Amino acid sequence: EPAQQAPRARLIQSSGADARVAIAFHAPPAAADDVEALELFTATLGGVDDELGEVRARHHALRDGGLIVVDALAAPGREAQAARALRQRVTRAPAAMSEARLEAARAALAAERFFQGETVHGVAHDLGWRWSSGGASAVPTASLDRSRVLGAAARWVQLAVATTVAVTPR
Repeated sequence: EPAQQAPRARLIQSSGADARVAIAFHAPPAAADDVEALELFTATLGGVDDELGEVRARHHALRDGGLIVVDALAAPGREAQAARALRQRVTRAPAAMSEARLEAARAALAAERFFQGETVHGVAHDLGWRWSSGGASAVPTASLDRSRVLGAAARWVQLAVATTVAVTPR
């Protein structure tokens, strides 16, 4: 896929009662130096937002290039406002990332990986993910400091080349 040079937006109508808005960013291949830092940054993007409610954020590190997706539910007809609120959340994230938030994200990622190994489904998912990503599955290490995490985010999480999608009921 050629490099994205400008923001993209798409509205998709679907059967269902809920609307969802997502912003996606291209991410480097799983073997790249920024992957662990982006995993940690993405973990700080998720959570509860006063305007949006629950915000989900995921980093998909794959062999040939990845994707970071930040999304939330939106009231039907309010997708544009939800998209603006998500963009603001992404824009404010670097300034909002305290050492405590960074450590909480690191602990949440470690716990997620630990509990994933507790079920057959979780182990199978991890094996499949390792195969599809070229072996990446490491928990971000304590050596990743705030400046390195923010540097990776500045390189990859750029609204100027993001894709925004709203899925809304027909």
